[in-house]
Amino acid sequence: MKSFYHIELKKGIICSSAGNHAQGVAYSCNILIKITVTIYMTRTNTQQKIERVKMFGKEYIEIILIGYIFDAVSCEAMKNCKKMKKFLFILLMMLKL
Repeated sequence: MKSFYHIELKKGIICSSAGNHAQGVAYSCNILIKITVTIYMTRTNTQQKIERVKMFGKEYIEIILIGYIFDAVSCEAMKNCKKMKKFLFILLMMLKL
């Protein structure tokens, strides 16, 4: 994430994750680049994973728990990314929309 243009990242990042990827993105946004990220996760995530994401991201994250199927969560993240003109990280792939 540090290699992307800071000006583009400044708009914020949207990510969809089942939990593990969210922890890495949250850590990067907090420690490496100090940029906010909205993380979409399924409602079926464990409280422990949610708390770990919050711990890594601190004040730089917002977690949105929606849906029960990861594909539906990812679609919602993509939809909101286009609407809000933010960067989107899904799994280990970055798409600029």
